[in-house]
Amino acid sequence: MKIFAIAALATVAMSCDKEDIFPTINYYPQEDPLPGFLSTTQFNQEETPYIDKPAEELGFAFQVAEFGHISAVIVKIPDTVATGTVRVTIWDKALATPIHTVEVPVPNANESVAFPIGQIEMQKGKDYAITMRTTDWYNRRRFDISAMPFPVVSGNIIITGSGFGPGDGHQMPTNLSRPNYYDGDVSFIYKRF
Repeated sequence: MKIFAIAALATVAMSCDKEDIFPTINYYPQEDPLPGFLSTTQFNQEETPYIDKPAEELGFAFQVAEFGHISAVIVKIPDTVATGTVRVTIWDKALATPIHTVEVPVPNANESVAFPIGQIEMQKGKDYAITMRTTDWYNRRRFDISAMPFPVVSGNIIITGSGFGPGDGHQMPTNLSRPNYYDGDVSFIYKRF
């Protein structure tokens, strides 16, 4: 009798799809690439706040090592904002066109704000950029102001450059390859599939 029961279970198990018995669960953690980027480059050694400067579009270019999605953007600035918000844009870098733009409420100076944006899918190997338009930012660099070669890997994010451009309009900075410093505190929450 026991042999028949074991044989019946084996037959049922073989006829079931593996996904029915062991469903796939995404255990990958959420990632913010900025802390790893600043640590690896040592751009966290010296920080100078710039307040009430001409508007700039600041950020970094990146790729993802694995397919996934961005679910929130993160902003931190050294001053309160007269308008109450900071514009953040995720760009298709090759086309220099916005994929997603959002106004992030920043009520307090020197506090990081994570702002949910749904799920923006990121494709492995594609060039992207994230920037914020602001008149207030942090300039981060090494003590000796030496250059850091790109790319820089932070988890599943490959940062291919950083930089800035004029913030009067809504355009992606053309120079995202500054090797000596990082301006701004803009980042995102990423999770691979």
